[in-house]
Amino acid sequence: MAVDFFDVVVVAQTTTQPEFAGRRGVALGVTDVGRYWAVYIEDIGEAVVFPELELEPTGERTSQEEFYSGDSITVAVDEQGRGTVTAVHIAEDDLGLRDAETETEAVAAVEAASAVLSRALQGVKQFAEGQGMDHWARYFTAPHDILHGRNDAALDEMGDLGDWIDQLPRERRTTEALRLYAAASRARTAFGGMGSWLDQWFPDDAAHEDYRRFTDELFTAINAARSAALNPGLEPPQRG
Repeated sequence: MAVDFFDVVVVAQTTTQPEFAGRRGVALGVTDVGRYWAVYIEDIGEAVVFPELELEPTGERTSQEEFYSGDSITVAVDEQGRGTVTAVHIAEDDLGLRDAETETEAVAAVEAASAVLSRALQGVKQFAEGQGMDHWARYFTAPHDILHGRNDAALDEMGDLGDWIDQLPRERRTTEALRLYAAASRARTAFGGMGSWLDQWFPDDAAHEDYRRFTDELFTAINAARSAALNPGLEPPQRG
């Protein structure tokens, strides 16, 4: 099966969630867990994500564009560095991504991302407690409880967070993946504008540096968790 897309702008992003560009739903992104490209296939109603895309010059060039190709995708890049997907070819065997090896990788990715998110939530919670910020300590306890199965009622409340469970492919809705996705979605509500966790400031330089470190670790863990819950074969980034 071949699927061709034209005039679809490539997404240059650093988040781990595929954000589909253009009406036809093709995205190319660079994430904390590796490069990927994704195609939304209307026939099966979900995104097919192919991690670790490598693009190589094709040797073709016009006066305004240079063409790059990787696996089954061709991208034209203009002089401003903006890319356009000119063709995507998907083999029928790739549409499912449901073989035993892929499922094993998906389970491993969920387990690894859960461990990373758990550590990040525990770290930021303990920091908040140490600063006397009881409200925020309770705030970060809530997603930690969801992650560890102490509040499965929250799995039915994801729509209230703006994250509809239909985003998660039907065959991937394991309890562990649901808990991971729900916990990450709940935790990310801490990041916002005025009055949010990102709006905190500490006069002590050491405390503020710890705050920034724990916040960065949590943000990275949230993105990796949502990616692992939704996409097969992606692993969370390893922190040094």
